[in-house]
Amino acid sequence: MEPTEKKKRCPFESCGKKLNLVDSTTICKCSFSFCSKHRHSEDHKCTFDYKAKGQRDLSNSLVKAIGQKVEVI
Repeated sequence: MEPTEKKKRCPFESCGKKLNLVDSTTICKCSFSFCSKHRHSEDHKCTFDYKAKGQRDLSNSLVKAIGQKVEVI
């Protein structure tokens, strides 16, 4: 008989709740799986810098608009 795999638990310091299938497949950018209560980055003190990533994405996607100069008649 094969040993059963232990259920994964929420790595938040005071939680330790067993993760269900949905929770264990939802992985944060900091590469941890949290329970539904601590899933959001504000709830578990995420180390990933979302603000810098957003700024990089915006600077890459925005195109500088240069208009044509008006000719003097």
